[in-house]
Amino acid sequence: MKQLAAIVLAALTIGLFSCRKEDTTGKELTILAEVMKPFNYEENGIQKGITMELVLKILDELGLANAVEISSNWDSIFNRLKTEENIMAFTTGLTTERKEQFQWVGPVAIWRTSSEMDSLLIESSTPAYLAFSKDVSAKVVKNWQDKLDQLKDAGFLQELYDKYLPGTMAPGRILMFTEENPPQNYRDFDGSITGSSMEMVEAMMNGTNLAGPVEMISWTNAYNQILLVPNSMVFSTLRTADRENLFHWVGPVCKKRYCFFVHSSTDYHIATIDDARHMRSVGTVTGWASEKELLDLGFINVVTWATPQEVFQKLMDGDIPCAVLNDISIRLLGIESGHPPKDYRKEAVLSEGKTYLAFSKETDDSYITAWENAYNSLVSTGKFNTIWKQWYPDIEW
Repeated sequence: MKQLAAIVLAALTIGLFSCRKEDTTGKELTILAEVMKPFNYEENGIQKGITMELVLKILDELGLANAVEISSNWDSIFNRLKTEENIMAFTTGLTTERKEQFQWVGPVAIWRTSSEMDSLLIESSTPAYLAFSKDVSAKVVKNWQDKLDQLKDAGFLQELYDKYLPGTMAPGRILMFTEENPPQNYRDFDGSITGSSMEMVEAMMNGTNLAGPVEMISWTNAYNQILLVPNSMVFSTLRTADRENLFHWVGPVCKKRYCFFVHSSTDYHIATIDDARHMRSVGTVTGWASEKELLDLGFINVVTWATPQEVFQKLMDGDIPCAVLNDISIRLLGIESGHPPKDYRKEAVLSEGKTYLAFSKETDDSYITAWENAYNSLVSTGKFNTIWKQWYPDIEW
């Protein structure tokens, strides 16, 4: 009898759990926050900070009364997010290791790190989100994302940034990344990002709800970001067969040729690609399409650096006998480093192609459509041609 009673009890327990309705409102969420100024903290019993006040606003807008538990013990918060049901934790960095563990709403912040490399300041960034445990209803997650986007459009998130981090732009609906690669994208003397592709992106953002800050980071970091982060974009990206199915593409915004360059003082000559195989080394930029092209062609003498500036300087210093850089940037690289055109010489062409805005595969379809429409308008109004001629008066599109 005892065995029968146990079986009946187990069956009833399973039945109760199977009949439990999924919470599609979010009212059952346990919300956890780590003490992290200026994003989440408590002062005189009042919860403050950029993400804290954003979360409280979303709760109010959704008609929810959930309390926010704040703690300085991130390990405990993270463990609960991984092991318990109906948990939301903030402010949480989105990383490759964490991506499949949780559901994500955001971004609400960008955390930046810097390191000094050969006198160039290279930044990497980690986007920060509201992280939801995997069991939370997809409808709840969507409600939070929709409300966040609405508050971004209304300027509420920017107001919080103005309050706590004056002079910092809040992340927009799309995270945008670029690299230091003049004349397409580079920092001007005042620190602002300029360049032909930057001007085109700014023109496309004008009058849309997709405007936001552009993060300038190393190419490798930027490329990895759009492989990881939903609703993200990097420009300008060479469109190749290997990359075709990795991203959504909008453009083109530029065209260029990858060429072999040598120092003019040398007697190196590269009439064909095979000639370059016999060079001591061939320099190019880490992660550029040119690196993969050379490796696919069987080159075993490829060396790389993080930026085109570093590669060019290695060529000028005689550290490498030749470099693969693009033909539209070489003149500006020379000006930046004090080397006139007579100091370098273009040899054989490796390849040519066009660059685009590359969007992550997880980018919302409505965002892609909005950018496509903005690009088509840029072309049809003649603005594209105007920008192109300003930057490349001697190159016909």
